Amino acid sequence: MSPLPKTQKPNMKVWLPMLGLCFVLYAFSLYRLVQSGRLVDEVSGNSLQVPDLKLAPQRAYTWAFVQSIGEEGRQLYRNQMEEEDVIYPFTYALFFGLLLIFVSKWSFPTKKWLMGLALLFPMAGLFDVLENQIMTWIIDAYPKEILDYQNMYRIASALKWASLGAGMLSIALIASIKFMKRFRS
Repeated sequence: MSPLPKTQKPNMKVWLPMLGLCFVLYAFSLYRLVQSGRLVDEVSGNSLQVPDLKLAPQRAYTWAFVQSIGEEGRQLYRNQMEEEDVIYPFTYALFFGLLLIFVSKWSFPTKKWLMGLALLFPMAGLFDVLENQIMTWIIDAYPKEILDYQNMYRIASALKWASLGAGMLSIALIASIKFMKRFRS
C-alpha cells in the first residue's frame, strides 16, 4: 500500500498571476463602485454615509439616508445596487477567497481544513448581494416605511460584515503564524 502523496506548497508561477488578475478585477470594481457612489452624492447633495458601509445600521439611519438622497438619488442608488454593487461582492469574494487559500497552502500545506475558511468570502458576498436587494425593496416601497425590510437589511449587513471580518482575520492570523515561525527558526 502506497503512502498518501504529500501536499505541496502552491506553485508561484500559477498563483501570483491568478491573484494579480483577481486583484485587478477587484480594484476596478471597487473604483467603479466608488465613482457611482460619488455620483449619487453629487446628484442628491447627500452628506450621509451609505448604509452599505456601516455595520448593521440602525433603522432610523437607513430611513434617513433613503429620504435624504431624493427621488433622482434613490433611482441612481437603486441602479448602483443592481449593477456595480452586484459585481463588487463577486470580485472581493473571488480575490480574498483565493488569497486565503493561497496563504493557507503556503503556510500550512498539510492542514487542508484551513482552506475551507475561504468560504467565508463567498458567504460575505452573498449576504452583500442580499443586503443590496433588500435596499432596492426599501427604495421601491418609498415613501412607505416597511420596518421588516429595514430589519432584514440590518441582519444581512451584520452577517456580511461578520463573514468578511472573520475571513480577513483568518488571512491575517495564518500569515502571522507563518511569519513568526519563519523568523524564529
